[in-house]
Amino acid sequence: MPDNTDFIGHAKREEIANKLNSRTQGMAGAGVCPMCKRNDWLVGDGYIHIPITNKMMHLQIGGRAIPSVIIICKNCGFVSHHSLAVLGYPIEEITGKEAAENGQ
Repeated sequence: MPDNTDFIGHAKREEIANKLNSRTQGMAGAGVCPMCKRNDWLVGDGYIHIPITNKMMHLQIGGRAIPSVIIICKNCGFVSHHSLAVLGYPIEEITGKEAAENGQ
């Protein structure tokens, strides 16, 4: 039985952290938590999908979504969402690999 305690793995989390750091390098306030003003983050251990719909009061399960990753402030728990596509991960790569790994 596979160990599901490390969904995307340390190496992938490090890669994501490096991409975030390189994209925000030199920006005013980069890396500082907007709540507690500390700079101590961790990358969430898994991907999230933010559902999108064309109806405001419509709950949709499945369908269109923004594949994302979260970073979490280690001090106060503030969560920040980041689009994987904007970070340079092709959506097909994320969804394709995930589907193939799950036997879909």
